Amino acid sequence: MPQRPLTLFEKIWYRHVVHQRDDGECLLYVDYHLVQDGSAPGFEMLRQKGLPVRMPKRTFGTPDHYIPTIGRDLSTMADPEKRAMAQALENDCREAGIPFFGLQDARQGIIHVVAPEQGITQPGRLMVCGDSHTSTHGALGALALSCSRPCLASSADFLAAVRAWATALLPASTACFTAATAASEP
Repeated sequence: MPQRPLTLFEKIWYRHVVHQRDDGECLLYVDYHLVQDGSAPGFEMLRQKGLPVRMPKRTFGTPDHYIPTIGRDLSTMADPEKRAMAQALENDCREAGIPFFGLQDARQGIIHVVAPEQGITQPGRLMVCGDSHTSTHGALGALALSCSRPCLASSADFLAAVRAWATALLPASTACFTAATAASEP
């Protein structure tokens, strides 16, 4: 850790380091994971590996990318592929015990609006979501990173581990994650 005053990014980063390797790679604890209608491949990977969602109460889901602006029902979705994605998210969240803000829930909306409104996004938390807008949670003092490839681990990695190996380019506020598997943990 530097001997100078730390940036907000560094303060949050260092508070979430579980283990640091000699090469500087860190195992980080992830406070919250946000999932949306594009997260189905992550759940499928868990099923294929026979892994459960490790901490479902620290994951939150809502369909937001393909939901129509009219109607609050999956039947209003004209595209059957998009409808199937939204239904898969609802099923996956229910099966895993993940808090879900569905179409009939008044709190449903864009995940990056729902999380702050519901008090999930808070200063000092490390959050991940498979979406390029994830960093917007930084406006509220959170360290929020997108778990979209190739830089970060997949959604399945966070669902299964709640941790990720990461290499930070400190003091720059960027990080690259790889999967945290039982074989790679200290």
